[in-house]
Amino acid sequence: MTRWKAFWCSLFITLFCLLPLYLLAVGGQLFGAQPVEEATEGVPVLSASPQDKLTLLLVLRDPAPAAVLLRLDAWAQRAQVLVLPADTLLPAQEGRITLQDCYEQAGPLQLRTALEDVLGAPFERYLCLFGDTLAETFGEYAPVMNWHELGSIRDLALLRRLAFNGGEGAIAGSTAAALVRQCESPSAAAQLRAALYRAFLTEGLPTLHGPVVELLRSDEDLLTDITAVDIYGVERLLKLLAAAPPAVECAVPEGIVTADGWQLTDAGWQAMRDLLAD
Repeated sequence: MTRWKAFWCSLFITLFCLLPLYLLAVGGQLFGAQPVEEATEGVPVLSASPQDKLTLLLVLRDPAPAAVLLRLDAWAQRAQVLVLPADTLLPAQEGRITLQDCYEQAGPLQLRTALEDVLGAPFERYLCLFGDTLAETFGEYAPVMNWHELGSIRDLALLRRLAFNGGEGAIAGSTAAALVRQCESPSAAAQLRAALYRAFLTEGLPTLHGPVVELLRSDEDLLTDITAVDIYGVERLLKLLAAAPPAVECAVPEGIVTADGWQLTDAGWQAMRDLLAD
C-alpha cells in the first residue's frame, strides 16, 4: 500500500470513530441534554414554610363536652395543646355560661364563636367528634407514662389500678378513654386528658399522618369545616412534623375551681391567645 493510501485510510477510520461522539456533543448542547445526577441521600423531600401550620378547635362530644385547642406548626417547630374543662366559664350575654352548656345549647360552631370572640382571634379549622373515635385513631399507640410526671392527678384511684406501682406503665387508647370517663371532676378530666395527649402525641407524631388522614376521609360521624382540599395540607403538615418532631406541650390553662365552674385567670386566657397568635 502506498503512503497516500495509508494516509487516507487512517484519516477515514479516525473520522468514522470521532464523528458519532461529535454529533452526540452537539445534540446535547442543542436540546439541553444534561448529565444524569446521582440521587443525594439524606436530603428531605419536603421543606417547611410559614404556611405549614394549623390552629384547630377540637370539640369532644362525650363523655362530657370538652374543648381542646391545638396548634401544629412545622415552620416554628411547635406542637401545643391546651385542654379546657367541660365547666370552663365563658362570657355570655346573660353573664357567664359553661363550655358544656354552650355546646349543648347551640353546638360546636357556637362554642367556636364564643371562644373566638373572647380571644379576639380565629381558629383556622374546627373538628367535633366522639371521644371513642379519637381513641381509635390512637389505637395503635400505647405510650409509656411515668407516674411521677402525672402531677396531682396521680392521686386518682383509677390510675393506681393500672399497676404503675410508682414507676411506668403503658396506656392504650381504649384505657385512656375509660379513665377520662370515670374522673370525678371536669378539672381532673382535663388534667388527665392533657397528660394523655402529651404521651400519645409524643409517641404518635412520627407516624400519625396515616391514621389522621384516614379518619378525615372516613365516613365517621364528624362535624368539621376541614375540606377535601385541606386534607392534603394536613397530611403535608403531619409529614413535616414526622420528619422533625418538636417537643409536645400539653396543659390546662391556668384557672381556679369555683362554685360555678372553672374560672380562667388572666394568665390562662393569655396562654390561649398566645396559642392562636402568629
